[in-house]
Amino acid sequence: MDSHHHRYRRLDLRKAAPADGPPRLSPVDKIIDLHHGTTTAIEASRERLQASKEFPEPSSAEKIEQLEQQYRIRYNEAIYFRQMEPSRREFKADVSRVSRQLVKRLHRLDEIDRGVDQELAELRERAPPSPVDRIISLYQDFTTSAQTSQGYEQCAESAIQETIEQLQRQIGRLSEEVASFRQAEPYVSEFRDEVALAARGLEESVSKLGKAQRSCEQKLFRQEPQ
Repeated sequence: MDSHHHRYRRLDLRKAAPADGPPRLSPVDKIIDLHHGTTTAIEASRERLQASKEFPEPSSAEKIEQLEQQYRIRYNEAIYFRQMEPSRREFKADVSRVSRQLVKRLHRLDEIDRGVDQELAELRERAPPSPVDRIISLYQDFTTSAQTSQGYEQCAESAIQETIEQLQRQIGRLSEEVASFRQAEPYVSEFRDEVALAARGLEESVSKLGKAQRSCEQKLFRQEPQ
């Protein structure tokens, strides 16, 4: 029934057309007419058609003006990045140089630390018995020898002498341990000083890069294409 209705409607439109003039425009013909006869309007959405009527196509002079404005913007940006490139590369070189110096110093410090660790491991291997083990050993010697007064005196004297010797051995072991640690101390101090110097150098490089960036940004607003 709908198809018959549309067919009758098309017939009515044809009948309504004036006999001595062109036929009336269909909806599609009206859209094409609004777009100056371009058939691309048939594929355009309603939103695009409406926008094209509200914002007409710019003239050639307006297009040139828009393109010139875009050119000025891109030209100034290109000038900015060209001027910043040497400063950026210099900053990168400074950071790379400092990084190489610190890595070299770290490798040397690692070698010293490995030597200290090896010496400490050897010291611990030949370390004397713990105080608890020594007390147990002395107690066993005392119970064995303290059967007579003479044995008691000998055991007491032996315990005193053993205590003195043990303290002397512990002092010697600690002295060797401290000496091992002291081997690394000069390198640690040098590394600390070099890190502080590198930090100051990097701070200066960052400040220099910031000044260059601010200078280029100021020129960016004043630069005009030649």
